[in-house]
Amino acid sequence: MSINLDKSIEWFKSMSGTTYSMTGNRDGSDGTGDCSGMVVTALMKGGASNPGWLLNTDSMHDWLIRIGFELIAFNKSWDMKKGDVVILGLKGQSGGAAGHTFMAVDGTNAIDCAWYGSTTVNAVRVRNENVQPYSMGFYVYRLKTSNIEKPVEPSKPEVNKPNPVPSGWHAEKATFKSNAGNKPIMILDSVPNGNIIGKIYPGDTVKYDAVKHDSGFVWVRQPRDNGKFGYVAIGEGNGFERTKSWGPCY
Repeated sequence: MSINLDKSIEWFKSMSGTTYSMTGNRDGSDGTGDCSGMVVTALMKGGASNPGWLLNTDSMHDWLIRIGFELIAFNKSWDMKKGDVVILGLKGQSGGAAGHTFMAVDGTNAIDCAWYGSTTVNAVRVRNENVQPYSMGFYVYRLKTSNIEKPVEPSKPEVNKPNPVPSGWHAEKATFKSNAGNKPIMILDSVPNGNIIGKIYPGDTVKYDAVKHDSGFVWVRQPRDNGKFGYVAIGEGNGFERTKSWGPCY
């Protein structure tokens, strides 16, 4: 079996007007789609075999192996290439809203189908891969060269992507909005027992660029105007995922 990744990506881009929904057809045919439905359909448009049903993120792993992909990275940096398929969320626990998936369009950008804040329209977008929620845990699959239909660029030495954040942190650009009752959440100057340098109240938002699990909490890093950082606990965690949320991230 050979798969034309250019055709897959071209079709995916053509579906930019899709509305995000997990209860519609999920493949864009009725104007709605979700992350796994659109990635699976894009690969089929490029020549991949039909899995028999429109898979969710958790059931994509085995199918990707069957159609010629191989797992090249698990929870570690990699040199992203066009056509890489990334599944976010721990295997066995990532069905439905507990997981996400996207496809690389080049070495920097990825295409996916997702809701943005409260917006579900125009859900298919190309954006920098750094905004993806890697803190969920992630698996990277790449199509083996023998299964690529069109010639590809000459292989380059495998080079790890530079880590833009300190060890133990993972890059993730998003916004947290507090809904922690009537109590403020403290902004600290270090994790986990730093000095208080600010507070956020219910309804306040914090833009962050990195995530870390530490001491039973999920922390985000807030870039500040003085070139330094603030650190905010956004919920409780078990080292892999949030077990209690103090507000949404979008």
